[in-house]
Amino acid sequence: MSGPSNKMAIADAIDGFGSDLATPHHRFNSWDHCYLHFRKAREEPRNEERVKVAALNLAYYLASWGMLRGSSQWLWKDYTIYVPIVETALKPEFERLWNVDDEVLACPDHAEWVADSIFGKRGFRAQAENAVAACDPDLPISDILISKIMLGTFGCCVAHDNFVKRGLYQMRMTQKMGRRAFAQLAQFYRDNRTELEAARASVPNYYPPMKSLDMYFWQVGRQATGGSATRSLEESLDE
Repeated sequence: MSGPSNKMAIADAIDGFGSDLATPHHRFNSWDHCYLHFRKAREEPRNEERVKVAALNLAYYLASWGMLRGSSQWLWKDYTIYVPIVETALKPEFERLWNVDDEVLACPDHAEWVADSIFGKRGFRAQAENAVAACDPDLPISDILISKIMLGTFGCCVAHDNFVKRGLYQMRMTQKMGRRAFAQLAQFYRDNRTELEAARASVPNYYPPMKSLDMYFWQVGRQATGGSATRSLEESLDE
């Protein structure tokens, strides 16, 4: 499923982030800080203080990426609400979610195992929702929130915000987060692997494939709205 023949060039889309990523203190860099913190945290002995620091990193990244606006119930919670999510992410059973690299996505069976770890009955999404519900049963976890959490920690999926979903629509792919969307994203990666891997040379080498896909579909969706910089800030930060 390579999509329409007039699709935006992958290299152009990912290169389009270059100036923003190079800008000191740009909000896009919040993802890097959070992702790198979790890569380190998973290798260290776990204790209460380290889990809380990881939760604080996750909370700020999500705030920077628009998830703690006035319309969100999460606005009324402090960073410790993310502690059970961090504890869930660091469980050994989700080890494969930390390693969704190009070789994993290139193999349909391996990609399906990753989808099971995310969307299965005992998958990360279900366990994270249950962990939060134990703290506050009325606190919802939307598709966009859980997808941004997984992008900022594991780097194993795209963030299903307005622009990414518009990008998926433009490419005639499923917009709703789930197994079908994940399978289509993995197939898109396989169909465009050479171009995607070449484009990753323009971003830090720790960027996982799903981060590159997120950047690509975000740009496709942004272009579909007319490419306005002001609109990109407001419309991509949906809940």
